[in-house]
This record gives sequence, structure tokens and C-alpha cells, in this order.
Amino acid sequence: MFTLVQNTPINLSLISPLYEDREVLSRAWPEAIYPFNHEQWTEWFKETSKVKTVSLLLKFDSDIVAHAAIKSYVIEPGLNYLCLIAVRKDLQSKGIGREFLKQIFLHCQNKLGISELYLMVHLDNQRALDFYTKLGFQWVDGENPRRLKIKL
Repeated sequence: MFTLVQNTPINLSLISPLYEDREVLSRAWPEAIYPFNHEQWTEWFKETSKVKTVSLLLKFDSDIVAHAAIKSYVIEPGLNYLCLIAVRKDLQSKGIGREFLKQIFLHCQNKLGISELYLMVHLDNQRALDFYTKLGFQWVDGENPRRLKIKL
């Protein structure tokens, strides 16, 4: 049984094993230092008066199988980015990512009051682009061709 839980307060030791694989880390955060750098991640999750972050874990029984974060920009209400999306390497391509995002969407609507999510995808990551568009994400017009959004 899959369960979505908030990783609050943020505990990096719970998520770092998901990013041990270089490819998983670089797909989730291309600018991340490899191996997992606790200082860099602590800085990323630092909240300010302008930005709030939520770390979400997908558990299967007691095992953490996926992680993502949501960055919400207070100065622009409604601007919420889904970031750092990762599924454990050995469990990829088994429907877990789809289940994870469905649970994130429900959590955003029911617990966080979020009705729209944005995400960034590198254009060379065709697998991710296909995955997100099949889930209903649409391209955002503008200067950045990598930005997608979905209305929940």
C-alpha cells in the first residue's frame, strides 16, 4: 500500500538514498552536486518570507520509494513548482511515478490549497516530457520552453 507523507521538518537523511544514483540525481536537479550534498540541499529547502517549501515522500509499507518537493512563491500566490521528483532507481517504469503524482495532486488540492502546479523539464529528457504530458501537464507559453503546468 502506497502512502504519501510530508517530510516535515525536512529530514535529508530520509531522501538522500533516493538520489545516490547519479542519473536519478541529475534528472531531478541537474545543478545538484554529486554525490548528494547536504549543505546544498539544506540551502535549497531554506524557507524565506517569499518562498515556502514542502517535501513529500511516497512510502510503500515502511520503505521510501519516491520524493518530490513543492516550492510555493508567497509573493506570487498560485505560483507553485513541483521539483526534485525522484523514484527509486530499481522501481522506475513500474507505475510508481504515476501513483506518486496522483497522490501529490490530491494532497495539493485537499491539504495545501493548491489548484495549479508548474514544473521544469529539460528538453533532452524526452521520457519525462512524454510522462508529464500524458498526465495532463501542458506547455506554458513564454520565454522558457521547458515549463509545464497542470490545473488540478
